[in-house]
Amino acid sequence: MSLSFLDQMMFPLRCGHMVVLGRLNNASSWICESCRTVAELTASADCEWLSKEFDSAYQCDAIARERGALVARADEWQAGVRERRLSEVTSP
Repeated sequence: MSLSFLDQMMFPLRCGHMVVLGRLNNASSWICESCRTVAELTASADCEWLSKEFDSAYQCDAIARERGALVARADEWQAGVRERRLSEVTSP
């Protein structure tokens, strides 16, 4: 199982701090967790750049799927890791 590029790529906010790209999915604004500055993601320059970053992440995930990888978002990936560890502990 591969971790989605949405959860690997970082996006720079205008305040200079970074956030994981996937956390911005479907958000129109974001409050920076470091400095509490509000980032308006619908501003034309930010929206265009964010759109390109999402497109890149989706394309990378699509290529991985074409190669046979199972691509999962962070929460799904963590659940899969836990299941594998649990099965290793409980299997004879």
